[in-house]
Amino acid sequence: STDQPEMPAKGTARHRLTAFMQAWCRAMQDERAARLSSALLGEAYRNRVLGEAVRKAFVDSRRQKVLAVLREAAERGELHPGVDLELAADLLLGPVLMRRLITQATITPALGRKLVDILFDRYGPQGR
Repeated sequence: STDQPEMPAKGTARHRLTAFMQAWCRAMQDERAARLSSALLGEAYRNRVLGEAVRKAFVDSRRQKVLAVLREAAERGELHPGVDLELAADLLLGPVLMRRLITQATITPALGRKLVDILFDRYGPQGR
């Protein structure tokens, strides 16, 4: 479905983002929603007003939730100083959208966990 997953209010950023991404990946498994999203995306590309509405409804709200947690993570030292948080949000959300809208590759909650793990393994306190 296109329902918005909730961002957990408590826990480490890694924990919160993992739960959020897994819930979103579960929602993105819905084939009807995938067909609707693809059709909407195509029309949104041709219609600027619709495109803005689609972006606000389906992308911006998720991205803002993720960015808020990434900002908190940076402030608490859960991410290296200087990490590009906008890019980090794209690294989490982009692959799911790519699989759903472009490649139609499999999306599972495990994908959500892997994406968060990649980000924190590289940019977390123990990362390179």
